[in-house]
Order: sequence, then C-alpha cells, then structure tokens
Amino acid sequence: MDALLGTSCVVFVDWRFDVRQGGLFRRDASGAWTPVNLGARAQDLLAVLLQNPGAVYSKDVLMNAAWPGVAVEANNLTVQIAALRRVLDQDRGAESYIQTVPGRGYRFVGPVTPAEMPPAAIAPLVPSADESVDAPPAATAPAAPAKPKPLWSRPWRVRSLVGVMSVVLLLGVGWRTGWFASRPPAPLSIVVMPFDNLSGQPDEDYLADALTDDLTTDLAQLPLAFVITRQAAHKYKGQHPDARHIGAELGVRYMLTGSARHVGDILRVNAQLVSTQSGAGLWSDRFDTKLADLGAGQEQVVRRIVTALGANMVVFDAARGGQERPNSPDALDLILRARSITLQPETPTRIAQARALYEQAERLDPTVAMVDPGFIQTLLDDEDLNPHDRKATLERTGGLIANAIAEQPTSRAVRHAHIYWLKWQDGHCPQVIEEARRFVETYSNDIDVYRWLGYCLTQSGLASEAVAIMQKTIQLGTGDPMQSHNYRNLQEALLLLGRYDESMMWGERALAANPDDGDGYRAVIFRYLATAAELSGQHDVALRRMAEVNKLWPYGTVRNFLSWVAETPAMAPQLLRLREAVRRAGQRDHAEEAADFAVPADNRLHAHFAGQTPLTVPGAATIRSAELARFLLDQRPLVVDPECYLETAARGVPGTIGLKCSGEGGELSGVTQDHLRAKMQTLTHGDLAMPIVAVGWNAERFDSRNLALRLVALGYTQVYWYRGGREAWEVNGLPEADISEQDW
Repeated sequence: MDALLGTSCVVFVDWRFDVRQGGLFRRDASGAWTPVNLGARAQDLLAVLLQNPGAVYSKDVLMNAAWPGVAVEANNLTVQIAALRRVLDQDRGAESYIQTVPGRGYRFVGPVTPAEMPPAAIAPLVPSADESVDAPPAATAPAAPAKPKPLWSRPWRVRSLVGVMSVVLLLGVGWRTGWFASRPPAPLSIVVMPFDNLSGQPDEDYLADALTDDLTTDLAQLPLAFVITRQAAHKYKGQHPDARHIGAELGVRYMLTGSARHVGDILRVNAQLVSTQSGAGLWSDRFDTKLADLGAGQEQVVRRIVTALGANMVVFDAARGGQERPNSPDALDLILRARSITLQPETPTRIAQARALYEQAERLDPTVAMVDPGFIQTLLDDEDLNPHDRKATLERTGGLIANAIAEQPTSRAVRHAHIYWLKWQDGHCPQVIEEARRFVETYSNDIDVYRWLGYCLTQSGLASEAVAIMQKTIQLGTGDPMQSHNYRNLQEALLLLGRYDESMMWGERALAANPDDGDGYRAVIFRYLATAAELSGQHDVALRRMAEVNKLWPYGTVRNFLSWVAETPAMAPQLLRLREAVRRAGQRDHAEEAADFAVPADNRLHAHFAGQTPLTVPGAATIRSAELARFLLDQRPLVVDPECYLETAARGVPGTIGLKCSGEGGELSGVTQDHLRAKMQTLTHGDLAMPIVAVGWNAERFDSRNLALRLVALGYTQVYWYRGGREAWEVNGLPEADISEQDW
C-alpha cells in the first residue's frame, strides 16, 4: 500500500486514473483506454481517495482538497461524490466504489494497483484525525500500515498537517497544474470584502463586521455559489485593493464592497457588486434601517442584498455563458440560464422555457442539475402533465429528495426542495406547516418557505397566524418575482379575517405588481376586491370590480367561491357572509343546468375544462337532476367524478367515486386511456353494459363530458353525462354524501 501512495497512475478493474495524462480512462471492448468526461472537482476528489484506498477521509479534508480556501455548502461535496459514483459504478449493481461512512466521511473500496512510479514520492493527503487509517473491507484491499498514534491524537496537528500536505500535494507536486492553473474563476464565485465603518467611532466596527459575516454566510447558502471564507477576506480589512487584483488572488468573478454609517437615527448601508475581471460596477444600492430596530433591520438589509446579488450574478453569468459557449453550453451554463428565467415574473411560457433548460442540463450532468431547487420546482410546475406522468414525476422527485436527505439531512437546499415537494401532495398542508416552521427557525430569510407556510396556514383555517407570516414574506420579498402572489395571499387572509380595507389595499398592489398574471389569477384578485368593497359599504366599487371578474373569467359562481373554506368549520360563518357579499356584488349563484349555449356537439376532448358545453355527448345520454335521483334508486349506476381539484372533503351525489383528472383532454388513446381502462375493468368487473354516470362541477366544465367520451371509446354502452354536476345537485337540495377518491 505504501508503494501505491507514491503513484501517479493506478488501475482498478477496467478503470485507469492517470494524473499526468489528465484524469480518468476506461478500457473498452478492444482493450484500448478511452478518456472519460469527468469534472475537475470530481477528479480532485478521486485523486485524494485513491491515495489511500480503504482509509476514511472526512468531509472537511475532501472539501479542503476540492475547494481550497473557498466556503461552499456541504451539498457540493455530495454532488461531486454522486458524479463519481454515477461514472464509476456503471454495471456494478448496488455496490459502489465509494463508500459512505455515516457521520465520518467517504472511502474508496476495491482492488487498486499502481501502474507506475513517479520520479519522486508524493506525500498523501491525510485522512481525518480519528479516521485516518480505517482498514478497508477484507474483500477489497489489504489494510494500510498503522500510523504512529501520537502524531494523530491531537486535533490541532491534524488540521495543520492536512493543510500543509494539501498544499504540497496540490501545488508543489503539480497534480493540479493541468486542472487548475489556467482555470477561470468559477461562476457565482464571490468574496465579501470587509465592510467599512464610516461612523467615525471605532467601537462601532462590530456593525460593519456583522454585516460582512452575515452576508458571507447567507451567500454561501445560494445553490452552486462559491464564497471565499470570512477569514480569508479579513486580511483586506481597511484596504481597498483593485478588483482585478482580488479576482486574480482569490479566484473569484465578483467582489462585494460596502459601508455602514449613522445618519441621525438610522443606519445607512451602501453595497456594490464589482466584476473582478473588468473592474466595472455591476450593481449598487443603499439601504436604511432604524437603529431602534437594528436586529430586524439588519436581517432585512442582508436578505435584500443577498437576493439582489443572487439574481444579478445569475443573470450576468447566464449571459456570459451564452456569449462564450453559444452552441455548446455545459450543464452549469444551462442551469444559470434556467435560473435567470425563473427570476422573472412567473408565466407558463417562462416555466416551460426554464424546465427545458433544466432537463437539457440533467442530460449532460444529472448531479449538477439536482443542486438547484429550481430543477424540482419546474418539473412539478408542468401544467401539461397527464395525471400519471405527474404521479411519476412526484415519485421521481420524491426519490431524488429522499436520497438527498439521507446524504445531507441539514442542507438548506435539500430541505427547501422537500417542503416544495410536500406542497404538491394531497392534504399536504399539515406537513408543510410542520416542516416550514422548523425550517424558518434556522433560515429566517427564505421567502419561498414563508410564502408556502402562509398559504397553508390560511388553507388550514389559521388566517390570523398566516397574516404575520405573509407580512414577513413581503418584507423580505423586495425584488422577488413572486411578490404579486405574496400580496394576493395576504389579501385573502385579511378578507377571511374581516379586515376589508387592508384586504383591498393588498389586492390593488397584487394587480399592479405583475400585469402578466393570467386572466384566471387576476379574476380571483378582482373577486376578492369586489367582496371586500361590498362588505365595507362600497357597493358601486364592488359592482365595478365584479364586472372585471366576469370579463376575465365568466365561469365563476357564488357556490364555488372559496369552496375550500367549507373544510374549516371555524370559518363557516364568515364564508356565509362572504358568499352573500359576492352575490350582492353581481356574481351569479350558479350555472343553469339546462342552459343552451348553442354550442354544437362534438366528440373532441377539450384541454381547457372551463367553457360553455354542448347539450349532448355522442354515444352517451345526458341526464338531469330529477331523473338522476330516480335513476340512482332504480339502476344503482356507478357514479364517477373526474375533477382534478376535488377538495379533501368534497361532497356530491351519493356513492360517487373520485378519479382525479380522468376527464383530461388529449387523445382517446395513450397512458390516461390505458389506466382508465384498467380501473374501469376493476370497478365494473368487466361488464360493459353497467350503467355509468360521469359527473363534474357544473354545465360549464368539460372534464365530466370528456370522461363520458372516454368511457364510450372504451366500449361502455350505458354512459350518462350529468351535465348539471355537483352544483346543480346542491341547488336542487338533493341529499349529498362524501366523495370516495380512489387511485387509478
């Protein structure tokens, strides 16, 4: 094993790692060695692990080797280890060359042999203090020689020797010559220079130092960011070196400078982002906070600076990658381009564009793509997924998150993605509230998690608690592309609490914040405005607002207004007041079951559920409320509701089975139709003559009609379409029962 420590080339099975020739090679079927595309960071880690196979290297040692002098999130190490495993463990089944030792680090396991010796021996990078010579499994490689215990029994010596030997290995011997000497600064790499104290009082240096520390810590939490440590930057305190010098010396693209000083009873903070390659100022801003509320004010200042920097660095680096590699982007280029799109106000088109870029990045390097929480979010935000693709996406992303949690249970990015994933589950809010509350105790500046927490508190009938959370979200959300959603969420919570004037104020802000919001979303805001205006005695204003609602979204009714509130009994009295107000403001009570919209019948599946429906369905019979009530007693049909957005405790026609999204648009073939065929085979026991009733919300929804068409295409001969739906059943005062939702 000692001989192995001095090699520059080793072989294990069909792999060859050759430092001099630039990295990793694999033996092909002809016996020739083919170079393998492996990132430079991953090569650095593999070089360390192969120095002493079987020995456990702590995460600190490995991170010091791959990112010397740079503070990065621990999940970056996990990503690079995963990249190595993905390459090395092809065709190895469940076994991996790189073994995780829980709570301790990683080690390489497997038979490794030296291929040749260099002119001079290379000092190995030392594993961590109490783990340096763990023996490898007996079936892999022989045990490493024992090290003299006294040398490694003192932690300070471990740290010193690790640092010295890292420098010897990485710089003195020249292993990194080909990999790092000419490498440009990494994207999203930054140093926070010590902020200047301009107050003239040396005893107030702590304010500037605190800003520097907090900014360094929070910037290091940004996905894929590389941040120089506070200690490394501290030597420049009181100096103002040229930005180009800083970039060359520290290997970063950006430098943040700033100052703090008193102006009366406020603390004024100035900050500037500078390019270390051109020396040009890229962004600057001024922030004032009252000294009487310094703690909360400083937190807000830090959050606003970090948000602005994260957005600006992403935009600048995305543009740089597009200019430098317009036709051959790497995975990181694509991720930065995707993230720059998600920083703009959200629209379906932008979500689709970002998703396409993330998926392209995943094909190039799945492990890098998964570092960015936006990857999971854009996958789940795909409105075009059929229910089974969505289920598969949830399972896929859930598996990725579970693996990430096992590796990095405390990672901010992983916990963030986990909460977003929970948000997509049925009945998700209790878990979201629990996880989000724990999250914000540690990370008090995460806008997204505050937004999700506030939304779920409102949905759970806890609007009074939600208001404080949403106010915090808005406070932190300066520059947030989702700020209009923050305003709308607060508008809704205040409406439920009866604080109508405040609700209207935030509704108006929501409309102004993002004119690109879809018609349906803006109609919700206008309907809340109309309701609040009516309840605050402004009837004329309420009528005008409701006219806007009916223009943007003519399919709303009083009976489907805030339908989820029915799940929270404590809110029932307020729901009655709100519905009565929206009725007085001009919203119709319900859609007429027998309304003839003069729409010709067709046999086409409609992708957009809302709309005026024909009176009939080819191959099926249309059934009315009174007739259906008798039909249930006489024929005992199978009743199926396909609505995608059934509330947890939805009620309707007795005996109804909920098959969510089974009435989606598309084609009368494919995945949805195949799954529906299998489910109906089970429900009907193969009896194609069994009477089946398709029921949705009302006569202005196509999903129940789509379901009827799908059933006819499957060969069922007694299909009935209840056009009036659950709303007509309710209007007629017929007995209701809980809908039994089933998987399909």
